Amino acid sequence: MDIFEEGIYTKVRFGPIDGANGVIALEDLPDLSLTHLDNMYKAINKQMLTTAEESFVTPTTKADPIISLKFELVKAVATTKMEARDAAKLKRENAKEVEELMEILADKQKASKQNLTEAQIKAKIKKLKS
Repeated sequence: MDIFEEGIYTKVRFGPIDGANGVIALEDLPDLSLTHLDNMYKAINKQMLTTAEESFVTPTTKADPIISLKFELVKAVATTKMEARDAAKLKRENAKEVEELMEILADKQKASKQNLTEAQIKAKIKKLKS
């Protein structure tokens, strides 16, 4: 079972202790901004650190599995949103470069026409008119 299935079946909710404003359901995470997700990530990470204890004498206690699941869910949604943001940025940059290259190509085509001799220009005009 993946983390989202597990989150749905355990009915994970995020509250103020998780850095959420009010109660947020799992399906609402993609609607949040990256900044809000980052704040939640930090708050949940703090919870994980305070619930898990390390000791030289006694066995180490692990973080609450629900807190760990919340951490992984927020991390997965934030990662997906960042990948989408980066892909959109790359697409915009590529479109801009294509536009610049098209302008350069148009200039080169115009320049090559300007290098035609008078006879070549007359011949082209005659061919185009017929």
